[in-house]
Formats: sequence, structure tokens, C-alpha cells
Amino acid sequence: MTSNIYQKLHIKCNFDNYMLFEEVQYPNMTIEVLCDDKDEYDINNAKMVFVKQYTTSVSTPNDLLLYINPDTDIASVGQNVLYDINSYFLKHNCLHVSQSIYFCVKMGVLHNLNVSINGVSYFECQQLCSEYKSDEPLHIVLATYERNANLERVFDMLCSQTVKNIHLHLIDNNTCPELHKDINQIITQFGEQLKITLHRSFKNTHCIGRVLLIKELLSKYMMDYVVIFDDDQLYETDWLEYLIKHKKPMSTLGWYGKTYSVCDYWKSDITYTDLEEKRRRDINKFTYFGPGGCIFDARLFMFDKLYEYEKYSMDLPIFKMDDIWMSFVFNKYLDIPFYRAFKPPLECIDSQDLSKMTWFKLKEDKPKFMRLLCDTWGWDVISK
Repeated sequence: MTSNIYQKLHIKCNFDNYMLFEEVQYPNMTIEVLCDDKDEYDINNAKMVFVKQYTTSVSTPNDLLLYINPDTDIASVGQNVLYDINSYFLKHNCLHVSQSIYFCVKMGVLHNLNVSINGVSYFECQQLCSEYKSDEPLHIVLATYERNANLERVFDMLCSQTVKNIHLHLIDNNTCPELHKDINQIITQFGEQLKITLHRSFKNTHCIGRVLLIKELLSKYMMDYVVIFDDDQLYETDWLEYLIKHKKPMSTLGWYGKTYSVCDYWKSDITYTDLEEKRRRDINKFTYFGPGGCIFDARLFMFDKLYEYEKYSMDLPIFKMDDIWMSFVFNKYLDIPFYRAFKPPLECIDSQDLSKMTWFKLKEDKPKFMRLLCDTWGWDVISK
């Protein structure tokens, strides 16, 4: 069901083969038809425009540019070509794909190459893109709230990782000006060791703020995968290397999760100690996953339903339970696997202080929310 994700396609073709796309119903596309006499044509298609020169500045880095070979015989192109391309990119999480009749590439590749498709031929553009090697860092999202005392240790842990090409996005959910000042100083202290971007809205965006930020980041960075972890988690030095090595397209990979024989959030078939001590290796996939310490295929955050959480309950604080919410959306609507990573934290700094544990404050809400999603919205957590 990952086909429910429709990546944005910007189609560039010449006048001789534009008719291929007149009847295509792919839901997320624009079409530019290169034509000298563009004013002579009045096609009843809101997504199709006739231009004398292709535009290149309106797309975001993760959009796909589909460039049709000007020598293509449209009879050789199937009506499902756009869905096939979308499926291929979802399955392989690649930067580009070339066929005799077209090539398709992430717009970020063209941006990074500083290539304009108006300035080079179809075949030159195809060649340049095929030789491109990405050096995009691994983007990591960390939200913090009233845990400034942990940040130096957490940043030290990131500095010690064997993977060095990382970009940390720190969400400051604090509302106290003094805590803001402290964080500013800590970021300055680590400024030469870590690439850190601070995201501060002067309000507590809670857990859902991480989800909303990743959606925003997709409009700015060419992201294949993204990591989320918690502000009290410390990992081994090869943690990120492990995640990168074992990641898979259209999936999540994280150390924490649950499987169920009954629909009850707290009655998992696998215990926290099992996860912490890497036991129960027969369980390598979860029905529910916790995002702290998890790597995601970034394109999962292109799925529109992920941002419709408010309509699922007016009574429960879903914005504080992105773990259950993402597990539900990704499992029910996309049917993606939640793989288990045998790489738990070395330490959860605040684990002995229940007053600082988000899960403890939501001890009653979490099972209510899971039961609601199962009973009202058809989430089957038992048979998965």
C-alpha cells in the first residue's frame, strides 16, 4: 500500500509527445510542454502548461523531474508510466532512473549540480545526473523539553559517532527564556564539532513537532532517510553506522517496539528488558514502534494522512503520542514493516525519574488511544 504515497512529478516534454499525459490521472504532477507557439493552444488541463522555456525554480529538492526523450514514440509509453516511476523510486529510494524513453531525477540533484535543463540537451542532462554522487548529510531530529542538563552528554555522544556527516535539527520546546539562553550557549560550544540547526517556536510543540518538522525539512533538503531520537538517550559510537547499514526503503528501523496478542498498549509480547538486553531475537519486526532511536525512509512523511491526527479524537492528546499515531498510520494505510534494530541505548539518562518520563504522564491515555484506533478506525494490532 506504499502506492498511497504520490511523489510530486514535474514532467517536461515537447509538443510531439504531450498527448500521452492528457488523460493520465496521476494525482500529484505538473506538465510543461515545450512549444514555440504556446499561445495558440488552449488545452483543458489545469496541470498542463505550454512554455517556450522550462521553469526550474518552483520545485523542492525531493520532487521528481521526469524528462521525456524528445525522440520518443508516444505509442511505446504505457499509460501507467507515472505510477511505475513513482513505485520504482519508492521501492529503491534512488536519486535517478534512466530508460530509453525518459529519465527521472530528484530535483535536488539538478540544484546541486547547478544544471538548468534549458542549458543542456536531454542526453547531456541525463549523463550528468547519472554520474552524480550525493554527499547529503544524515538528518537527525532531536526535540528537547526541560532537559538542558542532558544536552552536553547527548551532543558528545553524537560527536563520537563513527558517522561524521550529520546535520542535527534541535527542536527547542522550552518556553522559559533562561532555558533558551542555556541552549544557545551549548550550541555555540559545539558549533565547530556538529552542524546544528535550532528550531524554536517559543511554544511546546510536543512529540508531533518532530513529525511536522520533518515535513518542513523535505521542502529544503534532499533527504533519503531521517533519524529521530530522544533527549535522554545515549548510544554506542557505531549506532548511526548500524542504522545506515541496516536501513531499508519504505520502512522504519528502531530498537523499541511491541507485538501484541491482545489489543492493550501495556500488554506486549516482548518486554522492555527483552529489548534492552537484545533477547527474543525471534521477534525482528514490530506492530507498534517507538520513534526514539529510529531511522525512517523520509518519504513516509510525504503521506498526507499523517497530518490529519486532529480528526481522529477530540478528547485524547494525540500530539503527545506520535509513537502510536505513526504506528497506526504507517501500519494501516501504508502496510510498511517496522524492523527491529538490535542496538538499544547504552543509557537513558532520566529513566529513574518518572516525573520526566513522557510515557508515565500518558500512562492512561496510551491504552485508550490504541483501543480507539483499533475499535473505531480498524487498526488490527494482533494479526500483523
